[in-house]
Amino acid sequence: MRDPDNLELALGLARNLRFAGSTPQDIDILNQLIAKRGRTPQLLTELGKSYVSSDQMNLAVPILQEATSLEGATWDSFSTLGVAFDYQNQFERAREEYAQALMLSPRNPDVLNNLALSQAQ
Repeated sequence: MRDPDNLELALGLARNLRFAGSTPQDIDILNQLIAKRGRTPQLLTELGKSYVSSDQMNLAVPILQEATSLEGATWDSFSTLGVAFDYQNQFERAREEYAQALMLSPRNPDVLNNLALSQAQ
């Protein structure tokens, strides 16, 4: 990477690697960012998404719970934790996380979609 200090560039690379199915590389980049910049809600949420994407809920849930416990947690942190709970068939817990996400971002279509899928299960 040409500019390793550019957070947005590094996050974009990690996301694109995840979307392309290169989750181990994506996880490596995110762990390096966390080691360098600290355990922020944004970085932990992205790492949690990577673990969800690679079907590693045992790693995703604690990371996402940490992300939601930190000041500055966003709707995305709560919604992603809800998705992880849905994958574990913990639908009630998932809905609690979606409710938190909707408190932070009312009528958010991503959260509403995840909530609807959770309720359908």
